[in-house]
Amino acid sequence: MQRFRNKEVDVKSTTIWKWLFVIWSNRDENKMRWLLNYLATKCQQPHRKICKFLVAYGRHTGTGKTSMEKYLKSQFDEDKVLFCKNTEEYLGEQNASHLNKLFVLIDDVCRASKSQSDALKSTVTGDTIRYKKLYSDPVQMPSYCDLLATSNERSPVFVSDQNRRVELITINPEMKGNQKFWDAFYGELKNPQVMGAMFE
Repeated sequence: MQRFRNKEVDVKSTTIWKWLFVIWSNRDENKMRWLLNYLATKCQQPHRKICKFLVAYGRHTGTGKTSMEKYLKSQFDEDKVLFCKNTEEYLGEQNASHLNKLFVLIDDVCRASKSQSDALKSTVTGDTIRYKKLYSDPVQMPSYCDLLATSNERSPVFVSDQNRRVELITINPEMKGNQKFWDAFYGELKNPQVMGAMFE
């Protein structure tokens, strides 16, 4: 997005800003600031792991839980974001697709087992990962990847009172079924001028 850097577009008037503020921050200024810092840090220092596991929680479908995947692909590029259908796919032995990813989004984490939760926990803060390609020996390599998930459960993973890795984000469902809003949102994701302004 470097070549599309844009100071002329007022980002606070965009649908993307409204999406982040209303749906993901639930109109909470502190949450909005936290999310913007999260995204800005990853944009400015992609080699640095945030070491937070963001879980987007919402019982309804069509509220915008997985819309973060589309935003991240538009802002950081398609090849920097991996989408996994479930926890088993993410934790599978053949994980060469994780290579060079900045974000992995796991969809529909319902009730992770204790062993799955521990495995997820180690990947959140671990700065290396063992990549395994089919018919090849595993290779230990640096990991720059931060983890996000969507869930219909408020407590999809085991979290102790000492765990500071997991950040639960309650998705605001008020834009569910608002076709005009979502058409505008996805239209802006394809607009390099708007995305260049978000990058700036």
